[in-house]
Parts: sequence; structure tokens; C-alpha cells
Amino acid sequence: MTEPPAVVVVAYGDPAGTLDAVRHLNRPRDAVVVVVDNSDSTVLAQAARAESLIYLAGQGNVGFAAAVNLALRQVTPGRDVLLLNPDAQISWEDLLALQAALHVEGRTAAVAPRLVHRDGSAQQVWWPIPTPLSTWLDAVGIERTRARFLSGAVLLLSGEALTELGGFDERFFLYAEETDWQMRALRAGWSLRLAPEVVAVHVGGGTSNDEARRVQLLVRSALSLQEKWYGPAGARLSWVGSVVAASRRSLVGRRPQRDQGRLMLMTLVRTRP
Repeated sequence: MTEPPAVVVVAYGDPAGTLDAVRHLNRPRDAVVVVVDNSDSTVLAQAARAESLIYLAGQGNVGFAAAVNLALRQVTPGRDVLLLNPDAQISWEDLLALQAALHVEGRTAAVAPRLVHRDGSAQQVWWPIPTPLSTWLDAVGIERTRARFLSGAVLLLSGEALTELGGFDERFFLYAEETDWQMRALRAGWSLRLAPEVVAVHVGGGTSNDEARRVQLLVRSALSLQEKWYGPAGARLSWVGSVVAASRRSLVGRRPQRDQGRLMLMTLVRTRP
């Protein structure tokens, strides 16, 4: 019988949200839940211990990838691991259904549920794997149909795949780390799967209200990913394509999209590879 997954939550601020995510699991008493706190919150530390969670202080904000790796050291090797955002919710019953979907076929590295907003509207779960070419296709408005990776908001990782591939690349402070891991899995012959019969709620942006900071981290991680996989020339080519795409968005469409395009464009200009 497959051992139930361990659950890993990386927290930064918002202790209430993190605890809501954990409590919504409605987990059995012997479930393994590891909370890595990158904000070293005394409130969260006390509450986590009262909830019988494994609490780890990140000793400052060490980033998401490093925090996940800290948590993985607390998990029995070979055990499946759920990465759960503090602004996401899934029940224990649905988590077990997700684990069943993970093991339907051999060499499935990761599986994600269908994600919805609080109002029940759908969120995007599959995302195109970024390449210099895909960046330029996006810049000229062509839909990409290349290989895809799964959103990391609620993502169940195979224990066997973790043993083979290792944890996350700590060069990524925030964003792109789950993309990189899934790209490594695909290259090693693993597959990824969406389990649409399982539903999780994801608020999105639940640990940060600073949009400029979020975009800055996103751009830096995206360029680091391009450089890791496609070299410095690939990163520069992707940067130019991203500038073209952001410029187009800043000039067309509705006001929110134009504002987002301008913010992205300003961030890219300050973050040349």
C-alpha cells in the first residue's frame, strides 16, 4: 500500500492563511505536514506546534526552492510530497485521489488538480515550457502548443522522481523552480499529468501585495531559467522577445493589461541579462 503523501507548505507572512490551508486538509493525526517559515513568525511558530506540524524557520527569507529542500530533508526518501501554497486549499480526501492519479501510470513525476478561484471560475494549470522561441511567438501573438508544465500552487511530486532527480535548484529564489524541476523530469523520461477530477481552490498572490516586487522576481527567475537551459545567448534572445511582448501589451488591450505590460516593460529594462 502506498504511503500517504507528506505535505510541504512554504510560508512568508500571513500566518492565518497558512494555517487555513493546513486546517482545510482535515488531515489524519499521523499525517506529515512540514511548514517552512521564511518570515520567522512567532505567531505561526506557536500555532504550528499547537497543530502538531513540523515547523522549520528559514533563518530569514531563503527563497522558495531552498525552503522546499529544507522540508524534503524531513521526509522519508521515496515518499510522495504535496507542495501546497499557503493561499491554496485541498481536502485530504482529494489529496488521496490526487495520489491515486499520480500512480495510475508508471514514471509520472508530478500531478496537479484542477484549480479554481473562490468563486469557482477556472484557473490555468498547464503552462507552455518557456524557450527563446516561445517568447518570440508570444511577442507576435501566436499561441504556443509546445510541451507544458504544471502550476506549482498545488502540485504532488512523486517520491520516486524526487529520489532520482533530487530537489529544487536553489538558484531560483522564487518562481521557475517548479518549471525547472518538471523540465528535468521530462528530459529524464518522466511524464506530467493533470487530474481534472480533483479540484483545489487557489486564491493567488496570497503572500504578497507588492506587484512590482513580484514582477521583478518573476523576470529574474525567468531569465535565469532561460540562461540555465539555453545559455547566455538564449537568455538575451528571450529578453528581447519579452521586451517586444511587453511593449505590445502596454499599447493595446484594456487598461489592466496595458498597466501590467508597462510594469513588465520597465522591469525588463532594469533587468538586462
